[in-house]
Amino acid sequence: MASSTTRLIERRKGFTLLEVLVSTIMCAILLLAVSSLLHGAFSLRENAEKTLQVKHPVQYALTALQRDLENIAAPSDYLGGALYGEEGGKSQFRQDSIEMHTTTGIILEEYPWGDIQKVSYALERGRDLDDYEEMYLVRRISRNLLSDSDANEEKNAEYEILLKGVYHFEITYYDGQSWYDSWDSTEQEESPLPAAVRVRLYYSPNLHQDEEDLKAEKNPLVYPYELLIPILVEPKEEEEEQSETSTDLSASGGYPS
Repeated sequence: MASSTTRLIERRKGFTLLEVLVSTIMCAILLLAVSSLLHGAFSLRENAEKTLQVKHPVQYALTALQRDLENIAAPSDYLGGALYGEEGGKSQFRQDSIEMHTTTGIILEEYPWGDIQKVSYALERGRDLDDYEEMYLVRRISRNLLSDSDANEEKNAEYEILLKGVYHFEITYYDGQSWYDSWDSTEQEESPLPAAVRVRLYYSPNLHQDEEDLKAEKNPLVYPYELLIPILVEPKEEEEEQSETSTDLSASGGYPS
């Protein structure tokens, strides 16, 4: 009887102090490793979110501008208008503007417009007092190209704010030999469209800063972006257009003039 009681007591005996200390240390090491992994994962997620918040609006704005320039419509007497590029702003920070006709219009059943639309890009100040010092990259779209007046066209134009916090918006034009700060298709003798367009944009997601602190090469909070877009559209010659019109009339039973 005594021997069986002794065996029962030995069987119910708990962990020793050394075993408890070893298990506690092992648990602490595991928890430390898991916490460090979680901290690293949260840090990566935070950095990724910050990067997306900064770069996503810029990429959207530059993609829209690149798409319009790549699909620019050749100047003509009908729906294709001229390309106007104007230099603006100060010597250090440019505030250029550009106006063109593109074939990027979306054709929908409820809208009686074609795919050609007039698009303009420019920098404008904020309309509220709180952000009056901030510069916005604005995109205006006019779908009704047969409007009877410029006032109606401006009234019906779509207004889209692409990016806030732009301090430098520079557009230059390449004619095959030199770069120019402005462009007017109506004054070009050889070709109304440039061979390429270069866009430089300085963007800061932070609040307004002093001009001395906004130098892109010194301030890590200002992000410089650059686009180089070749223009592959070649306008048709007037004689070629007239010959095509005459051919169409002849094929339909008319008489060429």
